[in-house]
Amino acid sequence: MSFIQVGDLAQHLMMRRQNTFLKTQMTTLTQELASGRKSDIAGAVSADFSVLGDVEHTLTLLEGHAMALKDARLFTDTVQNVLEQVQTQSQALGTSLLSVMSAGLEEPINSTIGKARESFDAIVSNLNAQVAGRGLFSGAATQSAALAAADAMLSDLSTALTGALTVSDIVNTVDQWFMAPGDGFESMGYQGAAESLAPFKLGEHETVRHELTADSMELRTLLRDTALAALAGDSGLSLDLSQKKQLLEVAGEGLLTQQEGLTRIRSDLGFVQERIANIETQNAARRTSLQITRNTLTAADPFETATQLEAAQVQLETLYTVTARLSRLSLMDYLR
Repeated sequence: MSFIQVGDLAQHLMMRRQNTFLKTQMTTLTQELASGRKSDIAGAVSADFSVLGDVEHTLTLLEGHAMALKDARLFTDTVQNVLEQVQTQSQALGTSLLSVMSAGLEEPINSTIGKARESFDAIVSNLNAQVAGRGLFSGAATQSAALAAADAMLSDLSTALTGALTVSDIVNTVDQWFMAPGDGFESMGYQGAAESLAPFKLGEHETVRHELTADSMELRTLLRDTALAALAGDSGLSLDLSQKKQLLEVAGEGLLTQQEGLTRIRSDLGFVQERIANIETQNAARRTSLQITRNTLTAADPFETATQLEAAQVQLETLYTVTARLSRLSLMDYLR
């Protein structure tokens, strides 16, 4: 019977190599247990990274689309909120203007004209709103306010009304200032761009457009009728009570008539908001599915990893025990 003799040095090196191997294995398993990912990805995918690469690439694209969707949702939601405020203000003013017609006293008429001036200021302020440093109703010129200051526009209108003698003259002059090409509103009132904002890219083949600007006919008309009511109190016009009531009536009827146009553009915007929400939902579901696929390829099973870690720990402890016993063996102890 033959024996293979192992010298003390060789045995020491063998024990040391085994000790290093077990410690390295425990470190690897501990990292996998903590991170939840396999350390040997190449082995996990059998050195074929094509599927994992496609998954990672698509997830990166979806993350980018998620940021764009968030931006589009914030922008359109803010626009919708602003339009809601503008519609509430204009509808309330229109109702007040027609309600005051029955008043025979000048005080409630003048009070309502004062409210019209406040409403014009508020509507202009709302249409000049920004989100993330971009004008909501300025078209492509997002760094600019959509409209000139309310005081500046009313001052320019007051100058344009010089010489207007009748209610009809005032109505026609204000209408021309707002509606005629190249007149006051286009030359100094609207400060945004003629081009609409660039489309929001929501996905690889999905975009939505926000084309509404303060230059739109619906908002121009709203501003025109609100300004008409505010100008009824212009001292330069020297209007009597009857003329003021006529102007407020024209303005009030115009404001209430324009509510249908505001509702329509808000409905169109609501459709865009719905598209954004649907794409967000679809992308979130797709992202979840891809994450599951990635985890299937790269995730370390926690139960299996914990079992292997415990086995490695037992092996290391056994190695320590054997090493300790071998270190105590000697011929002298045996002969005794």
